[in-house]
Amino acid sequence: MKLTTRRKLKYYSNYFFLRQNFFFLFFASLICYAWFRHSYSTGSEAAKPVQATISLFALGFFAIVLAISLATCLTPWINFLFKKRILENRPEERRDIIKIYFDSTHFEAGLVKVRIEIQGIRVPAMGFAKVNLVFDDYLQTEDIFLNEVIRTRGKRGYKETGIKGVREIALPTIRDYRIKSSFIHFEDMFHIFSLPYREIENMGIFTTPASGTHLDFECPTEQTKDPVTKVYANKIVAGEYLNYKKFEPGDDLRRLVWKIYAKNRELVVRIPDRIHPYASHVDVLVTFYNQLHSDGEDELSQIMLDYYKDRIRQVIDSIVARGFTVRLTTDQQIQTNYQLNEHERLLYQISSSSWQNEFSVASFMDPRTGTQAFSGPKIVFFSSLCPVDDLMRIFPIRAESCKIFWFQVSSLFQKSEPGFAWKKLFLFEQSGPMRAARRKLGGQKYRRFIAHNEMSIQNFVAGSNLKVTKL
Repeated sequence: MKLTTRRKLKYYSNYFFLRQNFFFLFFASLICYAWFRHSYSTGSEAAKPVQATISLFALGFFAIVLAISLATCLTPWINFLFKKRILENRPEERRDIIKIYFDSTHFEAGLVKVRIEIQGIRVPAMGFAKVNLVFDDYLQTEDIFLNEVIRTRGKRGYKETGIKGVREIALPTIRDYRIKSSFIHFEDMFHIFSLPYREIENMGIFTTPASGTHLDFECPTEQTKDPVTKVYANKIVAGEYLNYKKFEPGDDLRRLVWKIYAKNRELVVRIPDRIHPYASHVDVLVTFYNQLHSDGEDELSQIMLDYYKDRIRQVIDSIVARGFTVRLTTDQQIQTNYQLNEHERLLYQISSSSWQNEFSVASFMDPRTGTQAFSGPKIVFFSSLCPVDDLMRIFPIRAESCKIFWFQVSSLFQKSEPGFAWKKLFLFEQSGPMRAARRKLGGQKYRRFIAHNEMSIQNFVAGSNLKVTKL
């Protein structure tokens, strides 16, 4: 079964209000009822009253549990709908009942903290409320339990005004996560009923590639047309924020301006001097072409894509750390959904990109298409999933002024190969996500293609004078 199909089934299961314990209770009731009928038909006269009493006691106990479960989840569910859908007069509150909060619009891929708040209701007695977030590709988060009380200060002290819950949710891949909808479930303490309510959402966050160590390489720069825009060395302070920027992880601590921190409690650093004083920006071209890409979601290709994005950010951060402005161009149109600064827009452009096989490498970097790939010095990224024939067409002799980075996918397979140890013959060792993805049907197809294509690329690079750096 495909991954998208499994996610859709899990999504539609949110509308099903019967839990697993309901069926256990139902079958146990059938067994007790069948034993009660059997005792009167074939049992002895002395045992009939005892068997009937036990059967009726069990059926009565099951009926009481069923009634308590239904009451403890149906009451808060009706109260929730009555308060938020009937008594609520504000249209914006009717549309946005389930409040979703993140600390920021972007995080590094991994665990992300989310806070859910619902005003106007209380924690269900003898039960609980939980929320699930559903993203645009039917990816669903784990249960976020609303087990905390929101208290606000009033004229007579603090009073309960709502419920909330906080949890770290797993966002493992690097991409834009658009929240499609959210479900709140009112469930009883016996886990028999779970009454849902669905709300449409229009928000999201995006995960960014991990920031790594800066690389040391010769940076091809595009010079400005007007030499008057020369960047001078920062030997004197021209103004509080004229030649400074906010401190970011990876910046040199020696460039911190402590006078500004003492005045405004804000960490800023001096912009480092540029080696090329007339340079204005660095053009970076990235292709995400994947010859084996298919419409269905593949775990192995997603892992390779995340590694590729990490390497791209590592190079871009190295360029930005030198004080240059990066002008990034990819082979796909990206629409920004957030208010971001210049560096955050670069990260969003990388995070939102995905594998594609419609816009070939040759058509993307052909000067006649408008990209003008080799009209000046540039940095070019490509992966081992690009066919070598296209690379031979776009890297002519005049590409000597470009710095080319080659993401060698086979290095991922080599890193995932564990060393041999005798204990592995007797002890079970859990495999990582890379090895688990390779065992699936498409893993061998990728590995054969990459091995053959990388050998062809290696031969082509060895016979040319291109400046190629392997990542």
